[in-house]
Amino acid sequence: MKLATNYKFSYVKLICLIFRLELIIRLINNIVDLKSRILNKFFFFNYYDKYRSYILKLMTLFFKIFGTVSRRYNCLVCKMKFFIFSLSQVYLYKRDHNYLFFTTTIHTNGLNNISNSETNIFENENNHPSEPKSHSNKVISIVDNQIRKVLVGPMPTNKHINSARDTLKLMIDSLSEDSVIYKFILEQIKVPYQFNATVQNDKLVPNNSVNWKSLSPFTLPYLKGGTYLFNQGISKEFYIGSASNHTDRVIQHLEQFRGVNPRSLHTQEKDRQNTLLFSIIHETPSLVKIFRQKYTKYNLSKGEYEILLAFTLFPSRVLEQDLIDQFKPTINGKGGKYDLTVTHKFTNWLKSNLNKNLIDNRGSIPVNILNLDGSLEYSANSLNDARKY
Repeated sequence: MKLATNYKFSYVKLICLIFRLELIIRLINNIVDLKSRILNKFFFFNYYDKYRSYILKLMTLFFKIFGTVSRRYNCLVCKMKFFIFSLSQVYLYKRDHNYLFFTTTIHTNGLNNISNSETNIFENENNHPSEPKSHSNKVISIVDNQIRKVLVGPMPTNKHINSARDTLKLMIDSLSEDSVIYKFILEQIKVPYQFNATVQNDKLVPNNSVNWKSLSPFTLPYLKGGTYLFNQGISKEFYIGSASNHTDRVIQHLEQFRGVNPRSLHTQEKDRQNTLLFSIIHETPSLVKIFRQKYTKYNLSKGEYEILLAFTLFPSRVLEQDLIDQFKPTINGKGGKYDLTVTHKFTNWLKSNLNKNLIDNRGSIPVNILNLDGSLEYSANSLNDARKY
C-alpha cells in the first residue's frame, strides 16, 4: 500500500491494475494451453471492513466495462484463434484477519460442451458458502401433477403459463419453510382436484347443470375455485371460464349481465338468460378463502395475499386453457374472432410486497360474516362483497 501512496495511485486503481495484469497473464496461459477452459484465481487484499462494499461495486463495474470491450473485439480475436474472456461472477467473502476474498470465474467464449463440473467449480469448494437450497421445484411439481390428473388433453404450454410458473417459483422461494404460508400451501396443494364432467363424442358433458336465472351464488362451495361452463340451451353455444372462487365469480357475472363491465358472454346472452345453463367443471382449492377461515386472526401482507391468490389462480387458468384448446368454445373471444389464449394475473412479482400492508394497498379489508353461534358463514374479500351477501 506504500507504493500506491507514493505514486498517487488510488486503492481502486491499483486493484484494477492487478486484475488487468492477471487477465493478460490468463490469456497468455490459455494460448499456450488450449485445453484449459476455465481459469480460477484467488486474490487477497487486506482492507478494512467498511470499504468492502465499495470495493465490490467498483470491481463489478470494472469487469462489466472490461467485458464490453472484450466483446467488441470478439470477431478479431476469434480469427486469431484466441479465447476471449468475460467475467461471469465476482465473489466477496470475509476471511480471518479482516481479509477480503475475491474470486472470479472466467469463461471462454465460443467453446462447446463445457461440462457442469467445470462451470460449477466454485460452487463445489468447501471453503465457499453454499447457495440456499431451492424448494420451489418440489412445490411446483406437486401442483403440475395435480393438474395432469384432471386434464382432458395434454398439458397446455405457452409463454403466459411459463411466466406464471416461474413467478410461483420466485414466490415460494421467498418464503421460509417454517413460515405459516409455506406450510399452508404445501398442505393445500396436495388436496385432489375434482373433474365434474365427462367427454362424450368429443363434447364436454357436465355432471350437473343449473338454470342461470334460478342460481344463487351462495349455494356454491365458497372454498372452491376452478373452471365453469355456460351452455345456451337454444343455440348450443357455450362459454368456458375460470375463477379463484366460484361464488365470487358468479356474483361478478350477475353484475356484468346488469351492464357492469360486460364481456362477449354478457352482451350476447343478455336477453337469453332464461335458457342459459351454468355448470362447475373443475373444483380446486381457493387458498385465500381457506386460509382466512383457518387463520381468522392472521393479518396477511400484500405479498402473502398475492402468493395465496397466485397458487389459487394458476391451476384454474391452466385447466381453462386445456378445456378451450380441446373443445373450442363458441362464445369465448366472439367465436374465435379474438385470441383464446388464457392470460395469467401473476407473471411477475416483487418480493418487497411481503413487507407491505394489505389494507393500504388494496383499499379494503376482508370481512367475515358470522352466524349467531359464532361460526363462520361467509368470508368476503371486502365490505362491498359482504354487502352483496
